[in-house]
Amino acid sequence: MPNKPLARLLTKKRCFCVQFLGRSSNIYPTNIEKIIKEHPKVFDVAAAGIPDPHRGETIKLWIVPKPGETLTEQEVIDFCKKELAKFEVPTAVEFRQELPKTMVGKVLRRMLVEQEKKKVQG
Repeated sequence: MPNKPLARLLTKKRCFCVQFLGRSSNIYPTNIEKIIKEHPKVFDVAAAGIPDPHRGETIKLWIVPKPGETLTEQEVIDFCKKELAKFEVPTAVEFRQELPKTMVGKVLRRMLVEQEKKKVQG
C-alpha cells in the first residue's frame, strides 16, 4: 500500500481543501477563527495550514489571549473539539503577544506560515 497522508491541506486563496480519510472538505480559516474568538479568554486569532510530516499539512492556530488571562494549548484544543468538526480541529497552537497585520488591520497569515516553515527547517 502506498504511503498516503491521512489528511492534506492545500492553501488556495482563503480556503483549505482538506482530504481527511479519503473525503474532501473545504475549510475556511475565517470560519475557524470566528469560532475560536467566541472563547472568553481569546482576544485575537489566526488559523492557517502548516507543513506536517505525516499528514502533508495540518491546521495551526496563533492566539493572542486577552490581557490578564492565561490559556493553555489543551484548553484551546478541547474547546475546538466541542465546537468544530473533527477535521477542523487544529493540531498546533502558539500563543503570541500580537499577530502581524497589514496597514488596514488584516492578519498576515502568509507571514505566520513562512515563520513556521523557517522554524521547521532550522
